[in-house]
Amino acid sequence: MVDRSRRLLLLAERKLNLFINNSQITHSEHPKYLGIHLDRTLTFKTHLTKLKGKLSSRNNILHKLAGSSWGSDANTLRTSALALVFSTAEWRGLPQGFANLQESTGFQFLLTSLHLSYAERKPPKKCTKNSWIHPTSKLTLSYRNQLLSQNFNISEAWTNSWISSDIPNKNLITSPSVKIPGFSLPRREWVLLNRFRTDQGRCAELMKLWGYTKDPNCACNVPQSMSHILVDCPLYKFNGGISNLHSVTPEALNWLKALPLRL
Repeated sequence: MVDRSRRLLLLAERKLNLFINNSQITHSEHPKYLGIHLDRTLTFKTHLTKLKGKLSSRNNILHKLAGSSWGSDANTLRTSALALVFSTAEWRGLPQGFANLQESTGFQFLLTSLHLSYAERKPPKKCTKNSWIHPTSKLTLSYRNQLLSQNFNISEAWTNSWISSDIPNKNLITSPSVKIPGFSLPRREWVLLNRFRTDQGRCAELMKLWGYTKDPNCACNVPQSMSHILVDCPLYKFNGGISNLHSVTPEALNWLKALPLRL
């Protein structure tokens, strides 16, 4: 009971020598109360830093289950993410005053980072350590409070942003909450399918752009983009087009399995 009283010293500007029944109350600058690490200014910076570390270690477990050509299927990864990451983030996430923002934005980006959802951004022309940071990581506390005061609707904002974007094949996705076809595919086919959906993969044209090769051409002597392989290439094209590929028809699945390219 005495040890739990450390939270009473939260507002103390300096360390106090306080005793109860000859037992000294431990001084703590960041006492933990109901799973939340408090601080004097209630910025919750310490709490979020500890939460970030905990989620990062759990994300590392998921990363061990997912490679580009091996790993668990998307359903298994999604279930693991919900059990390991979302449960912790939801229970120990932002305190009550930020609950609405947390539920509407924070969790939506975890699936993207785990390669479980449809990619919404193109890779940068030159990949560096900090070149692909999600814009929400730069949000200030005052801006987050502004979103809360305006009853920010993440679904409406996503729809408006999606419609006005220049994302390839965006017509394939109508809602971020609807599971797209192919979740039960083996990892290799699932990754390959999503790379054609997003028009981003290790094709010769992009590999040259990223500085990994000097020749951007396909074996048919035409610049090898993902859309070229899918639609135009006389050697590899899929006759059903992107719509049938997205729907994962039996023909599309057979084409993905037989495709000899490492994309």
